[in-house]
Amino acid sequence: MKDREKIISRKLLLGILAAVCVVVAACAVGKAALDPYGNRIVSDVTVAGLDVGGMTRSEARKALQSTANRLAQEDMVIRLPQEELRLTPEGTVGKLSVREAVKAAFACGRDSTQEERDLGLLPFLQLDQEVIRSALQDYADQYDVEFSDWHYELEGKKPALTETDFDETAPCQTLLLTLGTPEQKLDVEAVLAQVLDAYDRGCLVVEVEIPEAQTLPEAPDLETLYREVCTEPVDASLDLQTYTRLDGVYGYDFDLEEAKALTEEAEYGETVAIPLRTQAPEILGDDVYFRDVLGAYNSGHSNRP
Repeated sequence: MKDREKIISRKLLLGILAAVCVVVAACAVGKAALDPYGNRIVSDVTVAGLDVGGMTRSEARKALQSTANRLAQEDMVIRLPQEELRLTPEGTVGKLSVREAVKAAFACGRDSTQEERDLGLLPFLQLDQEVIRSALQDYADQYDVEFSDWHYELEGKKPALTETDFDETAPCQTLLLTLGTPEQKLDVEAVLAQVLDAYDRGCLVVEVEIPEAQTLPEAPDLETLYREVCTEPVDASLDLQTYTRLDGVYGYDFDLEEAKALTEEAEYGETVAIPLRTQAPEILGDDVYFRDVLGAYNSGHSNRP
């Protein structure tokens, strides 16, 4: 009796399992029949530019895996004006969730909340934005320059120029002329946005172009500078009332044409070294007596008969 009951129970259980399988299969068939896309991703769906439309989820995962591997192995290259900045994946990029990206792609066209068919990677990519921002800020700290006009300074001690104190072996000063600089500034947040957009598209090269400065510094006014710094030589002279000799004074100047050539070749912010020099007056020492005394000589004789 007990054996018969066991057989009946076993047949009943098998019958229930068979019924469940039929129901599950029917549901699957019914669900597939209700999916007009044949359980595949809707056409025209892309992930980071990769066309996954028409693929099954398994096919899409395999196709996206190469992108995930590249992001995990290659550096992000940011080409800046003065150097190339590289961000290693170890320091910035975590794992790309391929499964979540494919899940979102599969929902496109099916889920009313997922109408966008061109998907980026950022929502599925673990990315340390603060590390990227910090790297860009370090570059900006070295790159950024405030606007400045040209300026100059005199290096060294000015030699004595009076005739009695003049020493021809004494060194002259050097005029250090620094050209002005236009404002130069890296917009860290704007560049960060470019980098994030590149990651979103699966691109690992960013070309950064910085707009040219709107205000440029004026060129040095060398004519005015010459008049400000330089002095003309003064001849020795004679006071005809007291017959006292007045010492001559050496001139002090620089080669104006050479200075113009140097500044025209210089870059913004560059400092140009312009040597000063002394210029001897035409009349020095006792030569003054021959000029002034002879020039002032009056004859005591009259032409009258």
